[in-house]
Amino acid sequence: MDTITADQHNDLDLIKKMEDEHLRLQRQVRMVQADRLHRSMGVHPQFKRQDQQLRNLKKEYINLIKDLKIASSGAHKTNNKKMKCDLNNALLLRTKSEVECEEGVTMMKQIDKLLRRNSKEMLRLRKLANTTEGQLDERRCQSEHRLVSTENQLETAMLRFNAVQFENKKIREEIEHMLQDR
Repeated sequence: MDTITADQHNDLDLIKKMEDEHLRLQRQVRMVQADRLHRSMGVHPQFKRQDQQLRNLKKEYINLIKDLKIASSGAHKTNNKKMKCDLNNALLLRTKSEVECEEGVTMMKQIDKLLRRNSKEMLRLRKLANTTEGQLDERRCQSEHRLVSTENQLETAMLRFNAVQFENKKIREEIEHMLQDR
């Protein structure tokens, strides 16, 4: 209901403007005709200009009447309604696209911030990994040194143990030999 009254209001405004223009042109024609009547002496260059103006004004008048008829015709109104509907749809699509675009830009900015944070975190972890890797190499060397040292101690202890075992074996053999002698 509102669109019909708005269309009628727009059409009425258009018709009123065209009628105002029509009245202005009629006044201008009357003024030119009055000037012509007042100066009815011979052919004067100013009259030629006024005649030309009159012809132009008559053409404009005829064109305005045609435009008024076209504006008030039914086909023009249906085309106007269709064009308004298409324009509203286009405006809605533009608004929707604009909102989606702004959301996309916002999301891209957020993703960009996250990527920067991740790259900073990754650089920090790489530095930490390099430091840890150096510490691991140092610990590995220390562990290998301890292992070699422990193996050496074990070997020394085994040699002592074997020596003690050998001693014990000799002592047992002597004890057995003494027992047999007795």
